[in-house]
Amino acid sequence: MAQKFDDQDPKNSKLAGRDGDAPIRQRVEELTWAALDEVATEDDMRLLDSLLLSDDEAVADYVGCVQLHVDLMAHFAPDSAVGSEGSKAVLSFLTEGAPPLGTEPQTS
Repeated sequence: MAQKFDDQDPKNSKLAGRDGDAPIRQRVEELTWAALDEVATEDDMRLLDSLLLSDDEAVADYVGCVQLHVDLMAHFAPDSAVGSEGSKAVLSFLTEGAPPLGTEPQTS
């Protein structure tokens, strides 16, 4: 079972965003969008990782943001760009070694 993070605990003051008292779920969304926009710092990524490991709801929020991002990218992508080799992969480190999206894995 995942531990719950206490955003009111002074030890976790780094969780607070620009407002100083952002709840964990809001902070996860901010960090996720920063990662998707490729503007997140290494510290941001470490914090996001920590939050995702500590809170199941944070994981659901992260997945929701990533799914929205992917849906929007697919919706606004020109038809010729879908599945093309030249398109930029989002969070490419998650798919290293995996076949490109839209292709069937080869079975030997």
